[in-house]
Amino acid sequence: MIAAFRQGMAVALGVDHPHCAVRIDEVAPEMQASLARDFATGTA
Repeated sequence: MIAAFRQGMAVALGVDHPHCAVRIDEVAPEMQASLARDFATGTA
């Protein structure tokens, strides 16, 4: 999953909590690139 994420596969995020239900259907490419850099450096 992380390998696909690093290669640019689309990512969706969600929170399933009784007091906060949120879904982001697709993370913006800029945010995904930033997160991928965090995974590469081990800061995430």
